[in-house]
Amino acid sequence: DLSLRKAVGPEGDAPAVIFSWQGLPGNGFGGMNPPASNLPLFTQAYDFSRKLAGLERVPIAVWSTKGFIARWSALGADKIETHLSDKGKLVGTLTSHLDTALEDAVLIYDRWAYPLRRLEPAQHIDIATQLDPQTVETYFRHVTVVGDRDVSRPYDRASFDVPRIVEIMSAHELAGGERYTGLSNQYQGFVELSGLVKNGRAILIGRQSEKATELVRDGQPLEREGAGQHWTFYRYVFPVEEN
Repeated sequence: DLSLRKAVGPEGDAPAVIFSWQGLPGNGFGGMNPPASNLPLFTQAYDFSRKLAGLERVPIAVWSTKGFIARWSALGADKIETHLSDKGKLVGTLTSHLDTALEDAVLIYDRWAYPLRRLEPAQHIDIATQLDPQTVETYFRHVTVVGDRDVSRPYDRASFDVPRIVEIMSAHELAGGERYTGLSNQYQGFVELSGLVKNGRAILIGRQSEKATELVRDGQPLEREGAGQHWTFYRYVFPVEEN
């Protein structure tokens, strides 16, 4: 029996959780679109919990992997305070009330990316004077100057670089979409934030090493303390006043 436990986030009522299996995309071995049907390993079905917050009696073969996906939501206090407006360019301030730093942080608005690199707790930033913008394509495609030419690094679809994968999933259309990645980005389309940017919002993306959730088996944490790898990404959506 598998479920998810929130490790960080707002205190108070338990969050609303949806927990499910996650199939492997593509037509490779074990994928959901194989050229021929796969023979099932198990004939007994497993089930969802009553509130869809977990899975019950999940069979997992020896020496195999199985993917799961969960989404949870809860109300909490704002941890990033902003006062942003558009005066031909993005101006205003951003203040962090987070307890820990955000790594590889970047603020996205319109066609511009404002790299913050590391956003410290209690740090106050004036957008116009402290940040140096670059175009979103330059930022997300990791464009560098070689001689007198701008060179865009091709997207590596075989890479296991999770931060890079999530970066592109979060801003797929801003980075050039399928023309750049060769992928549709429909598998977890809810991660995509490009539409919010195109509708006039500003987006702050960053990550922390502290895990936000933990996988629970029969009510107990599945993972040993200190084992495994975690990437916890935070994405904040801000309104921008038009002047």
